[in-house]
Amino acid sequence: PELGGRGGLQDNFRNFRREKLKAAKERAARERDEGEKRKDPAAMQDLREKFVDQCKSYYGVPYAKRYHEPDSPHYSAPLFLDCCGLVRQVLRDLKDDFGFTPGPWNQAYQFDTLPVRYDTWDKMKPGDLIFAEGKYKKEGVKPQKGDIVHIEVFLGGGPEGM
Repeated sequence: PELGGRGGLQDNFRNFRREKLKAAKERAARERDEGEKRKDPAAMQDLREKFVDQCKSYYGVPYAKRYHEPDSPHYSAPLFLDCCGLVRQVLRDLKDDFGFTPGPWNQAYQFDTLPVRYDTWDKMKPGDLIFAEGKYKKEGVKPQKGDIVHIEVFLGGGPEGM
């Protein structure tokens, strides 16, 4: 294309800028709509149920390869998930529903990002996350931030619903 002429650099830049602005407006509208959905209790309940169902879809996925002998059927599994890996994987699976993708960090990071904390079972709902605090006694194992060592998904029914 000719510089300064029809289809030139300036026209190309204007078209590029117009498309970027259009995409930004569409993204802002989508985020606004998603934000409104998150304020709707029925939509939030649907998302909780979807989260729990997706967690359950990973029943049977082994925890870690190191816990299985080479002749074990789990040894060559295509996927291994520990506690925080499960939550992270489900959030990634549902990233469009949640509106974000979680980082690669562990349960301490997940704990720090939650806005609500409950001290009793009666306020919890299926899909809430439960964190366990503790200290590693094993030599050479670094301490977890905030001593958060485990995460579970609450399924309902009090302590037996974990």
